Amino acid sequence: MFYFEPRGGEVVWTDTRTCGFGTGAWQGFLDEIEPLARQHGVNLGNTESKGQHALIIDRHWGHAYFAGQREGRSFLAEQNRAMSA
Repeated sequence: MFYFEPRGGEVVWTDTRTCGFGTGAWQGFLDEIEPLARQHGVNLGNTESKGQHALIIDRHWGHAYFAGQREGRSFLAEQNRAMSA
């Protein structure tokens, strides 16, 4: 799951077990991903405000989705539980 965090001015990633950010990765995110999201009515955030949505990438199937941050975190947590069982 990827989302822009304005407090740090960075794109943050998380899989609910670990998280991090990429120094400078925000520019590519804002240049490429954010305009695409905006075309679809998705708010990923920007340097002035925190977004409501996130980019979810399914590494197993190779698909990408936009989802609400809360729903995205719940989805990832459920996936992690299923993989641990």
